[in-house]
Amino acid sequence: MQHPYRINLIGIEAEEVTGRVETDDGEILGTWEFIKNEEEETGTIIFIPEEHTEAALSEPVSFLFSRMSVGQAIREICSNIDSWHKQQG
Repeated sequence: MQHPYRINLIGIEAEEVTGRVETDDGEILGTWEFIKNEEEETGTIIFIPEEHTEAALSEPVSFLFSRMSVGQAIREICSNIDSWHKQQG
């Protein structure tokens, strides 16, 4: 399955809180999770590689209810996942 970006957080556009991380050609790299702290209006997006139980990468979301803040965090975590994937060989 082809995806539009090099790294894709499947389900994030539907405001899911967890989903798969796939490359543009459909390779599954792991899962993502959006941990929300609604009391403080912040959150964190984490990446857990396939066959691991702990997060390898995370990105803070400074304003939970700001699309711009969430979008920036998504861009950053995807860029970091892409760099991680390249390092894996």
